[in-house]
Amino acid sequence: MWMNTRYADPMSGMAQCENLLSSDSQSKCPIRPGDCFSTDIFNQGFGSIKITCWDGEMTSVPCFPSSSQVVRRDGSHVNIGTLCEGDEILAALPDGTLAFDTVSMFSLADRTTSAPFVTISTHGSLGSSTLSLTARHHVPVGSSCCSSLQMAQDVQVGTVVWIAAPNRTLVQQRVTHISVRMAEGLHNPLLLRGGFPIVDGVVTSHNTIGMVRFDALVVPWVAAACRATSSCDLLRRTVVAAECAAIRAKELFVGARASRCKQFHYVDGLSVDGNREVNARSMSAVSLLSMMLLLSQGAAALARKRWQCAEARWFRGAHARAFLGDA
Repeated sequence: MWMNTRYADPMSGMAQCENLLSSDSQSKCPIRPGDCFSTDIFNQGFGSIKITCWDGEMTSVPCFPSSSQVVRRDGSHVNIGTLCEGDEILAALPDGTLAFDTVSMFSLADRTTSAPFVTISTHGSLGSSTLSLTARHHVPVGSSCCSSLQMAQDVQVGTVVWIAAPNRTLVQQRVTHISVRMAEGLHNPLLLRGGFPIVDGVVTSHNTIGMVRFDALVVPWVAAACRATSSCDLLRRTVVAAECAAIRAKELFVGARASRCKQFHYVDGLSVDGNREVNARSMSAVSLLSMMLLLSQGAAALARKRWQCAEARWFRGAHARAFLGDA
């Protein structure tokens, strides 16, 4: 997987660089497919591009590395990798104010996986700040916070992001530099009341704005309900299985090449593999259908037997009535 970082150039990201790499020999891209460069800078008519080679797979789960920092209610700055369900961290509310929100059971925490992260550097009245996040993670951008979101892979030099000031207000700062680095850990705190987590001082979002709003409405009562019924693990497994089933259905019926089913590592240690959950439920469904078929066959056989018995009784009665009539 090839990735490029942008230095005030018109290149729009990884996808364009990949297209250049796979195009014909007339391409202006100075890299041939299969070549691997980590720090070389190439100057072409379209600007300066730094190429990084990653021999693994790009994670489709939006996350931060374990070393990213958040602020607890007591004011302490801690690594995101130390968070537990129920912890309260600083977050931005939809209206742009700051408050503390609770880490929910749907938060993700994989402390062992290494992955490439887009690193966004900003500079402004609060000085410099740096945020690392996976390419598909969202951040609020634009003239107001926090309804307009953009994935990290689409952020460009000059993009306006939002920084939490020491006096608990939000301040705009512009992106001055973008790079890519490897780091360990994949963490994504989904907050109970729909807050936008402040990570490394920058306002971030765990998902698209539509999903953030949906989660803010649903997660609090779903979490309470599943705890009351001791079904939280089953709930999360079912959610992951449903998402994977939707991906497979899209591939089967629409013919589109969908994303791979994901493996989720939750903050409380539960690990759920989408493919396994779908396969397990498929087997359960097959077993259930087989049982229903056997039961239906048994019921049909019993019905036939009863009908035969009733029919035999009727014929015996009819024969007896005929005999008595002759007599």
